[in-house]
Amino acid sequence: MGHTFWNQQRDRAKAALGPKFDLKAFHDAGLLSGAMPLDVLATAIGGYIASGRV
Repeated sequence: MGHTFWNQQRDRAKAALGPKFDLKAFHDAGLLSGAMPLDVLATAIGGYIASGRV
């Protein structure tokens, strides 16, 4: 389940950011905060997407 969710979040970020998508920054946004529930992970990825749109 976690793998599928992770892939969905990556696809969400790629779609939102297009050529600004950075795989390393995506992984940093999702992994550097440590273990978290999936809904919190979705929020963290939302923050990554928002920061990349600037």
